[in-house]
This record gives sequence, structure tokens and C-alpha cells, in this order.
Amino acid sequence: MDLLRAVIVGADGTPYSDGLFFFDISFPVEYPSVPPEVHYHVGGLDINPNLYSNGYVCLSLLGTWSGSHNENWQPSFSNVLQVLLSIQALLLNEKPYFNEPSYEDFKGTPEGEIESLEYNEEIFLLSLKTMDYSMRRPPKHFKDFVKDHFHSRAKDIMVTCKAYMSGAQFGCLVKGGIQDLNRGAKSCSPNFTGSLPAHMDMLGNVYQTWSKRIMKGIYFKLF
Repeated sequence: MDLLRAVIVGADGTPYSDGLFFFDISFPVEYPSVPPEVHYHVGGLDINPNLYSNGYVCLSLLGTWSGSHNENWQPSFSNVLQVLLSIQALLLNEKPYFNEPSYEDFKGTPEGEIESLEYNEEIFLLSLKTMDYSMRRPPKHFKDFVKDHFHSRAKDIMVTCKAYMSGAQFGCLVKGGIQDLNRGAKSCSPNFTGSLPAHMDMLGNVYQTWSKRIMKGIYFKLF
């Protein structure tokens, strides 16, 4: 059984923005007649309803969740890239709270959107912890990638945190700028904004200790 390791970068506008999420992909002897098997490197953090604490990835394309015929694995044209894009777009999305089937019907309702925002705030904090975990324990063969990624993204990550602390709406920040502003939406909760400084300090410390020569100037420039 062949093995491949892949990394997905969290998309802008999601609670996973700029995070790194690592997956091991194994190919059964029957592949591509059957889908590959995908294992998520959890790091002890429960960041998504479809990514289980044991590394199990719940996705119809992998045959690990029920779906329509078009959503299932099609040996003639389904591939690994499609799997990774599906994980990024369908699982690590803007409102992962509604990935839970029992919550999907509440999407668009005031109650559902409030719960979704609270969940996003929780997941964003956990995503910051995954960044800390990735920098402290980068997967084998990915150390340089992790280093380069956070070297280039450190400033925007910190700017995003500071913007949320200053009242920016969750999910409206893209590469340090604001877009898709919903004037009727509320700012982030006090509990969330109150938790951010400790998480920023956590990342700032690991930026310095992990790569002082490169990262130190970025951190102290921000604060």
C-alpha cells in the first residue's frame, strides 16, 4: 500500500484561515477502483465535525459518509486532488457548524447563525493552536514548508487577531483587508476577543524560539 502525505492551507474567510492541516493518504491495491484512505493528523484538537479525534475523515467522496451518486467516488475520473479540494471546500469551510446533519436545517435562522458564529470563534482559537503545534512538531519532510508558510503569513495572522479584538466581524478579513462586510452582523464575542491575546503570545513565542533570526523582527514589529 503506497502512502502520500499532503497539506491543506486554510482558506481566507474561514476559521481555518492560514492554518496548516496535514493528511496521510494511503492507496489500497484496488485503487482507483476504490477511493484512497485518508487520515488526518489531529494533534489532539477537535477542529471540525467531519474530522474525528482518531484521524477519521468523514467525506462521501471517500465512502465514509453517505452521499448522492455524483458525490461518491467515481473510478473513471475521481482522484486525490479532488479529495483534497473537497476537504478544503466542503469540510474546512466558512461555517463548519452546519456540517453536522442535525444542524443543517438551522442554517440561515437567527439561532443557527448565532451558534455558528460561536462555533467559528472556538474553532479559530483551536486553529491558532494547530499553528503552534505545526511549528513545534512539523511533520517529517515538511519542516521547510511550515517555516516558509508562517514566515510569509505571520504578519497577516497577527493582524487578523488584532482586528477581531478591535471589533471586526468574524470572517470578513482577507489578507489583512476587510471584505464581505455584513452591516447587520455583530462583532466577535467578549469571551473570544479576551482569549486572543494569550493565543497571540503563544504564537509570538514559538515564532521567536523556532526561527529567531527570521521571525523575531516580524513579531516585535507588530506589537
